[in-house]
Amino acid sequence: METRSAPNLLEELIVTTIPKFGQFRKAIQSLEARFSDSFAAQGDPLQTLHGLFKGESGSLVRELIAAGDDRPRVLSLLNRNPVYDPLPFLVDIPFYKEGRLTWRTPVGVSVIRKGPKDTALFTRKLGEIEDLVRTAKIQREPQRKDDVLKAISKLQRDLGSPTAYFPTSLRTLGGCLRNWQRDVPTFDKRKQLDHFLGKLVTIEHKFDVAETKEIARSGDGLSLAQCYLEGPWMQSPRVTNKVIALLLRVEQARCKGLATHRVLRTVLAEIVVDAHDPGESMRRLRQLEERGHFVNSLIYSLLHLVTDDRVKHRSQL
Repeated sequence: METRSAPNLLEELIVTTIPKFGQFRKAIQSLEARFSDSFAAQGDPLQTLHGLFKGESGSLVRELIAAGDDRPRVLSLLNRNPVYDPLPFLVDIPFYKEGRLTWRTPVGVSVIRKGPKDTALFTRKLGEIEDLVRTAKIQREPQRKDDVLKAISKLQRDLGSPTAYFPTSLRTLGGCLRNWQRDVPTFDKRKQLDHFLGKLVTIEHKFDVAETKEIARSGDGLSLAQCYLEGPWMQSPRVTNKVIALLLRVEQARCKGLATHRVLRTVLAEIVVDAHDPGESMRRLRQLEERGHFVNSLIYSLLHLVTDDRVKHRSQL
């Protein structure tokens, strides 16, 4: 799992449920009465809230009012984007202080639930993110790491609360992860890139002069590729191809059948001269699985990087 996509994997597991639909309907009807056209808003704060409800901010709540007692329709609306669709007035509470309006989300929400549909899977994915952060080879500011671990700990506690509102904690985790990923000092980046490239050249040289199976068993190539995937700032098309080629040489060293070796040799030759199509390369490698040879999943992650780079390049033309 890459830390860039980790929050998305958790967000996809969030679903909205309504434990007591009657209680929910009363809350919606109360909002409808409060912001009806006949309501006379007195004072600047109330007039501001009334305007927000009638505008873009209140669009989802107005749709929920229109859905009435149609429970499937209500749940469909609430699950369009359960993490990022705001629910002003119903969940997010307006708060005025010194003439300034802010929105606050309570720690616990009773009228609706927003939590993981598969608690076991959510727990496992959260644990994988924690392991990635704790064991990352690229050094970051300790405070950034602590922020991520605290956000993870908060979500772990939320799993034990029936009224926990997960979107707030998930958004916090996403922000902490982004800050953690970006927090690599320029000087350290240069040192780490030099170190990475030095190790890459060293391992490539070993394949030329030493016993390839011994190098493959050492796991040096795999750990180097993992480090590369964790450092988006040092990724470039040329270096990506070099890392893919290194892993393919590892696969060649451990494969047994001639036919498998031939496919790996063909894919490797195309990558070395940058004359490959990532999608076609992945298709060929997946065909090897039908013969019982499963290549390391890091190769697929690296091939996806090549695809992303090419899409970005075309978009800039």
